[in-house]
Amino acid sequence: NEAAHQQAAGGDVTLDVSGAEFYDTLLSIAPSPLDASVIWVGTDDGLVQITRDGGVHWSAVTPAVAPYGRVENIEASPFAAGSAFVTVDRHLLGDRRPHIFVTDDFGATWHSISAGLPADQYAHVARQDPHNAALLFAGLEQGIWISLDRGAHWQSLQGDLPVAAVRDLRIQPSAGDLLVATHGRGFYVLDDLTALEQLNTAKAAAAYLFAPRTAYAWYRGWLTIYGVQLGEGSAPEGMFVGENPPEGAIITYYLARKLPSAPRIEILDSAGAVVRALTGPNHAGLNRLSWNLTETPPMQWHAAKEWNRGPDDGATVVPGAYFVRLRLNTALDQRVDVQPDPRAAWTQADYAARYEFLHQLNAELSQIDVVLNALDERAKRGTLNARGRALYAQLTSSPANSEDTLQRPSRLRERIQDLQVPLSLSIGPPTPAQHDEAAEIKAQFDSQMAAYAKS
Repeated sequence: NEAAHQQAAGGDVTLDVSGAEFYDTLLSIAPSPLDASVIWVGTDDGLVQITRDGGVHWSAVTPAVAPYGRVENIEASPFAAGSAFVTVDRHLLGDRRPHIFVTDDFGATWHSISAGLPADQYAHVARQDPHNAALLFAGLEQGIWISLDRGAHWQSLQGDLPVAAVRDLRIQPSAGDLLVATHGRGFYVLDDLTALEQLNTAKAAAAYLFAPRTAYAWYRGWLTIYGVQLGEGSAPEGMFVGENPPEGAIITYYLARKLPSAPRIEILDSAGAVVRALTGPNHAGLNRLSWNLTETPPMQWHAAKEWNRGPDDGATVVPGAYFVRLRLNTALDQRVDVQPDPRAAWTQADYAARYEFLHQLNAELSQIDVVLNALDERAKRGTLNARGRALYAQLTSSPANSEDTLQRPSRLRERIQDLQVPLSLSIGPPTPAQHDEAAEIKAQFDSQMAAYAKS
């Protein structure tokens, strides 16, 4: 409440009444999440004050820092009402050092936790993880930093985040994501903080598999023109949209050191059967990949153009309980729950019907491609007879490009693909007409596989 900081700026002729030079302004208000009567406030002229009775009485509890800094942020701890973290910015006074303080006694005493942060990057914000009291995040003028021991030591968490002023940090309570707001008006998300919350535990082991969070089979629309997928949705070019998180289940594991070969990750169903095998990244430290909730893809036709070799993924699995297995010298397992899109009205039976339908089509497509690969090998050796050539022509029209698929009559392989595509772009069960087409395809498939056995 300094009167000299409350005067209108400017001269005798023209007053500058923009308010930019006014002080005594509250910049941060932080109610305790544990005690509604405890509220912390910070001002743009360096003061920190607290009330412990809902605003009836206030006490000055400013940390011992040079005057007139901007109290950019106060973080009221989610673990103790008397604990808080204060970030003070003094770069407008020529002091570019970071100033972050912590108290555990309602501001009676403070100590700095800035040691280890870059000396020439002033701080904007500090946040405490809601599940691990020792885990802190700090937003500085040129990036983001992390502490695993409540500020005793810091290390960069920059990764591929562009160099920018990190003005605010929030932790999304249900998803456990770190939300990052930069001065460039860019928003970034670090998905699933479980690995950072449990990193000290993981470091005590040679390898550690973190429990994946619940995965959802979200429906995502795709804009497709002439068979080319242009991306999610159909927003006009230049519209401000964000990138979606990795599709399916996010899998994170820790390795004390790089392995001789990349680790194998298996997805098992509740009966213990492997539904998908993935190759994981191989780095010392944290590693992350995602499983897109699909099973092992069918065999591909090697001689086809890349766009026509066959799908890279199998059918989407039915919602339920699955297990992630990290295969090393010993297997590390964690359960992952797959839930349906909460916006959808489909039943569990609908999801099962869709899965069985696509699974069967993929099995037929896989067997056809096994046969085509074998016939191609015969042709290379010059042993493909007339019966084999006739069968080849029945199995596929051999389209050379997407235009061929429109101009040439569909053979068995193309009929399966024509049936797969519309269903793969939906999340609903097959229609009666699709069931009828599948039955005709199955009869033709059985006939031609019998013919191959005689060829």
